[in-house]
Amino acid sequence: MGIFDKFSSSKALNQQNATSVLKNDTTEFAYQLLLTQIGGDINRKYIPKIESFLKKHETRIDILKATAELCHPFDTPKKLYISSTAYVWAGATCRKQAIECLTKYIELGGTWEGFGEDYLTTLENNISIPRSKLNLAFLYLDLSKAYEGEYLLDEAAQSARESLKFYPGYPSYNQLARVLIKLGLFDDALNELDNFRSSRYYSEDFFVQFNKLYIEIKDKKARGYKYKPRPQR
Repeated sequence: MGIFDKFSSSKALNQQNATSVLKNDTTEFAYQLLLTQIGGDINRKYIPKIESFLKKHETRIDILKATAELCHPFDTPKKLYISSTAYVWAGATCRKQAIECLTKYIELGGTWEGFGEDYLTTLENNISIPRSKLNLAFLYLDLSKAYEGEYLLDEAAQSARESLKFYPGYPSYNQLARVLIKLGLFDDALNELDNFRSSRYYSEDFFVQFNKLYIEIKDKKARGYKYKPRPQR
């Protein structure tokens, strides 16, 4: 290899490294932006850039959408964490994007390098489960709610069931029961709540919410309730 070939090769490598650093910094900037919306300690060196960015976006939804878009293409766990979280918090206008990013993020394990130590989390009745399992449970729960919002009820029910595999707690049982109501499967909804009530995860802390939902299902079954989706805009 001649001296000019070496120079060209070195220049190309430096450009590649510079591009990689730039991409990583953009992703980190997106992460810092996300923290301004969901809470967290912000790296002070990004504050001037963040302030400038926020002035260009009027609403919180605009900020969250723009934050997610900074991570495109969504090809790393960190980018998928940022984008899926931003789209979920942005709500109804971003449900389809949330479904896409949550699905990809779960496929990659639902964790990234900033997740931290996988310590045990103590829940109701002093039950401890790994933080990673709890995180996956809530990712599937978010996915279920996004599917439900898009009237994809079978997918919503399946995602709620997946959530239960990682943490069979009240949030996921509540979500599954509510989706089953919309599907007209009242007995299935009651059976799922009975399963929760007989499990070691049930606590009297849930009694009021649980009892209210149980009575609601029985009442809707007796009335012959049929779910009617709202017309999509």
